[in-house]
Amino acid sequence: MRWVFLLALVALCTTTGCRRQSLFDEKLPRHQFEDYDTARQGMIPAEVPNEFGQPEPNLRARLGGR
Repeated sequence: MRWVFLLALVALCTTTGCRRQSLFDEKLPRHQFEDYDTARQGMIPAEVPNEFGQPEPNLRARLGGR
């Protein structure tokens, strides 16, 4: 019985939750006002590299405006 449970858990983990996936599709707009913001301010990238080269959200530019 334990082997069946363990096998089902491994199968579930490999097919759904253990891979790194994007939560949202990159092709879709991030919010309903993105077309307006793009026309007004130009394209603002969603992520920028930090001091160590790791990508992090570009909150200052996206929320503060230009």
